[in-house]
Amino acid sequence: MVEFLGYKKKPDPKWPYLLIPVLIILILFVLSSLFGWLSQNVVSPTIKNIKSAFTAQKPVNSNLSTTEVVANIAEQGTIKEVNGITIEVEVFTSSISGNTPTDSISSISTNNSSRLYFYNKISSSILPTTLKHVWINPSEKIVASIPIDLKRSPANIWSYLTLVEKELGEWTVQIQTVDGTVISEKKIILE
Repeated sequence: MVEFLGYKKKPDPKWPYLLIPVLIILILFVLSSLFGWLSQNVVSPTIKNIKSAFTAQKPVNSNLSTTEVVANIAEQGTIKEVNGITIEVEVFTSSISGNTPTDSISSISTNNSSRLYFYNKISSSILPTTLKHVWINPSEKIVASIPIDLKRSPANIWSYLTLVEKELGEWTVQIQTVDGTVISEKKIILE
């Protein structure tokens, strides 16, 4: 090759060498996400037990072990299904152990406990999705609105209220979508 005076060959651009691995990683991520969605929603769809909008909850004996409590709560079946979101379990509890409630309560004393938990087992056909636990005091004021991201289905989720110096009476917790649509509502007495 003949060199010309004053001419210098430009080096090859480096960006194609960086772009190719990034594109390969992106394609693999999309394929793995799609495969996970397909295996969960198409290949092995879960059979949903559709019942009436609300079912009565059976009282749970607090002397049972955590495993027995979860089994008793699971017997309650589907509580409500709205827009692809299914609430399988909805319960107030005094504590959570291993992502599951330790008991099921309908009232709680501020003298005996420092926290009140609202536990749900929720399935959603659209993932990821965001829901909210909205805690409302007896004066109908919103005390807390806690966003909860569902990244898998079914998901064990909960929020809690610290009971120090809280207003006594009937408290309400609503499960809402981000736009404020109430999916479910449950009440508990704070003594």
